[in-house]
Amino acid sequence: MNNKRNRKEKPSSKREKAGFYIAFSLCLAAVGMSVWSAYSGVTNYFKDNGDTSSSIHQQDSTENVDKNLTDITEEDTTVSEETTEETTAEETEPQTEEPSEDAAEYVTEPEETQETETEEVLEEDIVQTILRVNKNLGYPTETKIISKEYSEDMVYDNTMKDYRAHMGMDFTCEDGESVIAMCDATVEETYYSEMMGNVVKVTSGEFSILYCGLNEDISVNSGDTISKGQEIGTALGVPCESADGTHIHVEIIVRNRHIDPLSVIENES
Repeated sequence: MNNKRNRKEKPSSKREKAGFYIAFSLCLAAVGMSVWSAYSGVTNYFKDNGDTSSSIHQQDSTENVDKNLTDITEEDTTVSEETTEETTAEETEPQTEEPSEDAAEYVTEPEETQETETEEVLEEDIVQTILRVNKNLGYPTETKIISKEYSEDMVYDNTMKDYRAHMGMDFTCEDGESVIAMCDATVEETYYSEMMGNVVKVTSGEFSILYCGLNEDISVNSGDTISKGQEIGTALGVPCESADGTHIHVEIIVRNRHIDPLSVIENES
């Protein structure tokens, strides 16, 4: 009888154990859900508070930046307006310069006037120079043929193949033709030049005459006194003007200044 009772009691014991474990599992699940619910609530609370604080802080920062920019813009505008007013005042204020004493004393003349006066002085100087020469000078040759005139401007040289001033006058003559004195004078010197050939230089008062292109058989010596029309040598030619044929070259110098020989040679007409 006891064994049967025990057999009947065993199934009841198993059911009790199963019920206990089920109840315990449900309790754990309930506790877990409570903990999770509490955790979620706390997290959401701090998250909401953090976003609000950040938004407020960001709004404050934006307002501060805008305020600073507004202040800077107002300051720049004020400075710009002040600078513009000062610049306008300086530009509108008339600039008055008092003339210096040197400027008052010295007045520049127009260039044309200065050039005209210079030319007039030069012409007057040339005239005064020519007046120092006896205008009764004769021709240095009997033929009296002028082959090349005096020129202070550049003219073409057939021998040298270039342009240069011709500071004398050339007289055409035959080889060996007599060269005569143009006026009474004193022989200053005779010499030879590679460019001008044999030269006789005479002096009369304030001017000198150079006879260039003579033969070696010069008829006068240094220190001799010669008369107008007297032979001083014979024609040969001028080395630096050899392409122009047989001729002599005559230069007249007054106080170290060349003049046109034709301006002081007597007019026979």
